[in-house]
Amino acid sequence: MKKKLNDDSRGVAVGTAIIIVVMVIVFGTVFYWMWSMDMLFLPSFVEEWIGLDDDSDELPWDLGTLSALVKSGKDADGETVTFDITYENLRSALLAEEPCEGIYLSAKVNYYADGEPSTRRIVYYRDGERFRVELYPIERADEMTAPGLETLKVADSDTLFVYDRASGESRLLARDGKISSESEAGIPSVNALLEAVAAFPENDTTIADENADSDTAETGNITDTVIKLVRTDEGNVYYIAYTYADLALREEYYVSLDYRMIISMVSRQNGTAIYSYTMTSFSVDPEDYTDNSLYEMSEST
Repeated sequence: MKKKLNDDSRGVAVGTAIIIVVMVIVFGTVFYWMWSMDMLFLPSFVEEWIGLDDDSDELPWDLGTLSALVKSGKDADGETVTFDITYENLRSALLAEEPCEGIYLSAKVNYYADGEPSTRRIVYYRDGERFRVELYPIERADEMTAPGLETLKVADSDTLFVYDRASGESRLLARDGKISSESEAGIPSVNALLEAVAAFPENDTTIADENADSDTAETGNITDTVIKLVRTDEGNVYYIAYTYADLALREEYYVSLDYRMIISMVSRQNGTAIYSYTMTSFSVDPEDYTDNSLYEMSEST
């Protein structure tokens, strides 16, 4: 009798252990999926501790280093960076770059009022003509903001689906030529930048270091144009800057030569920042942006 009781107790213990292990695996899988889809947010120290903080090293370019290169013409080790390509060749090369078929990226944009930034986090997918945009609530330094998804936008070549999570309302809109994926995401447009660059003056002088003044010019409303090529171990990056004279608006961009995408940009009016954009992670691996479930026009997030 005692042996039977012991066997039963051992069986119950084994069964309980199996149930616990299965529950841990199931809930762990669900939580990881929610985190990967930006539906679950963990404190940064927790993400670092368990190895989920991949925004810290996914972006190969150090924006501070790039700024220093453009300003000083030297890299962190003191080696001189020479810009031995002509202005016009750089301009032509940039305009001739082919866009990626698709991309996944996450980014942060800042809107400034009286010098104080309000930050919005954006997740963006594009696969050919279709795209998905996830907008998260604007965070202000003096306010606590719920981290959940605020607005979802999904589009194919003909239709734009918009879902507002707070109200629970959704709507379908016909997609015309005025609806672009960048405008719906609130991020700077590569095509708009290229239109501005196309209006830059033709100039066949050589772009040298910061002592050269031949890389600035004026054409109509667009003035003080600059194109420089920054060479890094992680790939070549364009630095592009220009001013809309009538608006006293100065825009500066870093653009990846390899992927024809904007890494960061800042817009200043009369010297004061009014908008900035910084990419925090990205991927051009089709596995990260071609999943058909990303482009389903439903309220499921």
